[in-house]
Amino acid sequence: MIPALKMIPHLLCISVLVLVAGTPSLSFAKVYLDSQAPWPRKHSDHRNTGQTSYPGPIVPDLSGGNLPVGQGGLVFYKFNYDLRTSPAVGPDGTVYAANGTTPIFAIRPDGTLKWDTDGIRAGDSLHSSPALGRETPGDRTVIYMGERNNKLIAISDDGEAGFSTDWMVKFRVDGDITGSPNLGLDGDQLYASCGCVNGGYLVAYRTEPDPDLIQQPQLPGVPAGEIPWTAANRGMSAVAPAVNDNPGDPNYGDVYVLDSVGSVEVYSSEGVERWKSEGLGQQSQKS
Repeated sequence: MIPALKMIPHLLCISVLVLVAGTPSLSFAKVYLDSQAPWPRKHSDHRNTGQTSYPGPIVPDLSGGNLPVGQGGLVFYKFNYDLRTSPAVGPDGTVYAANGTTPIFAIRPDGTLKWDTDGIRAGDSLHSSPALGRETPGDRTVIYMGERNNKLIAISDDGEAGFSTDWMVKFRVDGDITGSPNLGLDGDQLYASCGCVNGGYLVAYRTEPDPDLIQQPQLPGVPAGEIPWTAANRGMSAVAPAVNDNPGDPNYGDVYVLDSVGSVEVYSSEGVERWKSEGLGQQSQKS
């Protein structure tokens, strides 16, 4: 019996080795809407409620005029071009915004420039507001933003070291992504509305593209993203998609969009159409 007992540790070791060898490789990092950020995207959250738990001033002080911030004024940062997007605010107070030609400016809480993506030209009339994601594992801030010609770009904030461009992807039609992207609840996808001359699309993008499935790079040295599914409709270029984040709802994770003829359209996270509602009026696409 003693020799048999001596063999048990060796058998256990063999079992462990077999389990490790059979374990699949680690999956890609996931990116979720940054819950630590006071204002991670246009309309604040997944559902586009426009609400925040942070209190504002009861009576705003408008007496500063154009004085610098340190002297009680309202000027925070001055751009050289029109600011046509809503800013996002990161966990450390960094403000992310775009000025129409440069995709992203990162501005410190004291109003000084942290970095900008000057040199990555987005074209003029850039209207998409940035969306902030939090990478897990890694804990990076990743900024997603739509551009003209149906491009979506992912940029990571590397702190005082600046930024790095994770990927860029161009959708197959000519048009613009002007609505703010929204991140899915599984950490694997984000959604953007693309408008073109003949209609529009809801497009799902991978937050961490598979290098074996990526399209051609859009910038030198920058890999392109992956598009797992699209849903065609009648034009959604100005819309920021909303995501159902209510865990008790049977439609948890579904994506809601408005089109240019007044319809609400709902899709599952796999791109399956749930339902469509008519009759809201053409101007509803700007809601």
